[in-house]
Parts: sequence; structure tokens; C-alpha cells
Amino acid sequence: MSPPELSLRDVSVSIKGKSILQGINLNLEKGEHMALTGPSGSGKSSLLKVVMGVLPVSSGHVEIEGQALSSKTVFALRQKIAYIDQSSAMGAESVEDALMLPYTFKAMQDKEPNREELLHYLDLLAFDKKILHEKCSVLSGGQQQRLSLIRALLLKRPLILADEVTASLDAENKERVMDLLQNCQASILSISHDKEWIERCPKTLVLNSGEIVSGEGDG
Repeated sequence: MSPPELSLRDVSVSIKGKSILQGINLNLEKGEHMALTGPSGSGKSSLLKVVMGVLPVSSGHVEIEGQALSSKTVFALRQKIAYIDQSSAMGAESVEDALMLPYTFKAMQDKEPNREELLHYLDLLAFDKKILHEKCSVLSGGQQQRLSLIRALLLKRPLILADEVTASLDAENKERVMDLLQNCQASILSISHDKEWIERCPKTLVLNSGEIVSGEGDG
């Protein structure tokens, strides 16, 4: 039996003596979707930072595909993660350059997606291919968010971390995004306050003051 895509065991985080996360336990199986919700400041973003190895744990263990996250493994394990930030910053002048940005790095230069795959995702999210020649500076927040999703999916990484992935979208585009994510093969750990998105996730964890207060994390 293969290990979960992501596992946290009794994870606690303290910064300068202040408790940020306390006793977090969860399992995210391969292909499974889990939503994190709760009030602002409850520790949701900190939890994603822990998974990415940005925020070190004070105690407990984090494993990705059965491999322990540590200072020695963090670079390799980050190659298994695609992160969709709430800000949706594109990081390049044109849309095409922004979508191809990850493949300018040495570790990714041999993994560039084919053109047909890129155009397929554009079509699924109701973009004309002419958008590739647009400047990122003229895009709306919703357009940037959908394009950031495409960039993440093109990476074909087994674990997606998403922060408010439907926040800037109108009803029609939100439905497209939810359909696309629901049908993708990756495991998804998302932060959301969107009732419709949360209802689509088989697992939901509610955080408050750094602790899981309800939901089933199978930890």
C-alpha cells in the first residue's frame, strides 16, 4: 500500500515563543482534495508554509509521499509541489512568458509542456489563444488567477497547494475552475472560505487559533 501524498503528525510551530500551530494531524491520500477553512489568523497559511518547508516545525513530522521533510530533503520534495498563491502574481511581461517561467530554471528545462496541452487548458478556462500575447499588466485579477492555475497544472506535480483559488472569480469562471480541479489527478490541499468549493472537497478541516477544531483529517 502506497503512503499518503501528504502526512502531518503532531505538528506544532512556535515563533519567538508564540504558538502558531498546535498538534496538527492530517493525511491527504493520492488524488484526494482537502479544504482548510477558519477565521483569519487561524493558521491556515502557516500550515501551507510548513508543507513547503518555508516554516520549520517546532515538533512533529511532515512527510510527502512517505519521505520526511527536512533541510536535506526540502529541495527535492518541493519539486513535487505546485503552489497557487492568492496574489496570482505572474512574474513576467507577457502571458506566454509567465506560463513558461518555471521552465527557465535549470531543473525544469527538459520538462516544458507541449503546445497542444497549453492550448487545451486555455480552452477549458475560456481563454482565446490570443491571450498568450497579452501583457500581464493588463490582466484582471480573475484572469491572473486562472492563468496561475494553468501554470500549476502544466507542472504535473502530484501535490497542489492552493490559497483561495476561487476568490477573484465570477460564478461562470469559478465553475470552470472547480470542474477542472475536481477532475485533475493531483492531490489538493486548499485554503478556502468559498462554500461551493468546500462542499466539493471530500475532507474539510476547520482551524482556529492554530488548532484543528472540527473536520476529519484521518491523522
